[in-house]
Amino acid sequence: MFNNILLEEDKRVSWAYFLHDNPLHLGLIFATIRIGFPLLTYLFLYTDWHRRGNNRLGIHPLQGIAQNRGRKIVAPIEKVVIVLSGGADSSTLAYWAKSKGYEIYPISFNYGQIASKETKNAKVIAGKLGVKIKVIDVSSLKQIFKGSTVLVDRSMIMPAQFESKVIVPFRNAIFLSIAVAYAISIGSIKLMYGAHKSDEPFYPDCRKEFVDAFQNVAKIGTAIDMTIENPFYKFSKAEIIRIGTTLRVPYKLTWSCYLDGEYHCGDCESCVNRKNAFKEARISDPTRYES
Repeated sequence: MFNNILLEEDKRVSWAYFLHDNPLHLGLIFATIRIGFPLLTYLFLYTDWHRRGNNRLGIHPLQGIAQNRGRKIVAPIEKVVIVLSGGADSSTLAYWAKSKGYEIYPISFNYGQIASKETKNAKVIAGKLGVKIKVIDVSSLKQIFKGSTVLVDRSMIMPAQFESKVIVPFRNAIFLSIAVAYAISIGSIKLMYGAHKSDEPFYPDCRKEFVDAFQNVAKIGTAIDMTIENPFYKFSKAEIIRIGTTLRVPYKLTWSCYLDGEYHCGDCESCVNRKNAFKEARISDPTRYES
């Protein structure tokens, strides 16, 4: 036991003389700690970056280390693509996402709809949020949708309540497919759209099973861990209006009407839903209706 104690003491003395008499070795130790740890961290991030097939943080790992060197590390803001139609629901979603700290990238679509004001108002909302918006022209889809939905066909009678002819076939799937490609191009793995509880009974592409299935398709089709969310799936339209009011969403600048008049018609199914939502929420409706 005494010999063991002497042995341990000899080791401590040896290390002390080693460091005292060889300052170069001490420098090498410090250099290893200072350089080796950041290098290992970078290699870990770089491997994870390639494994995912894209940069989920929106910057290269080495760039992130360089940016944060010498100061407190702050996590990069997560990018999210928002499908923004210019209506009350998607506008509230855009304001909500920004309030949660996301870097939002709105995208809107001209699909040959009668309500061409949708994309114009979407641009206005994006401007209010201080962000740019992508408006994608897929108006040739009108050739496919015509005869199946009143939203593109003026020869069909516009209903004041839900009927199957207000459904645009597979619209959300088409829009989300394009939005997935856009997300990848900007280094994002997250998409959001404004489907909610009031939509679910009527629109198949607003239901949870659709969102889950489409997210799985996006993951398989891109080999990237994509996330597709409809954060308001538990909320009614009236509840969304309440949320938006607290976020100061300028509802007067949003467009819900299926037609393209100077003001909301007040009679189509979408206008009726908008009126009822404000009434149920007990919030003054700033919308100007023709009737």
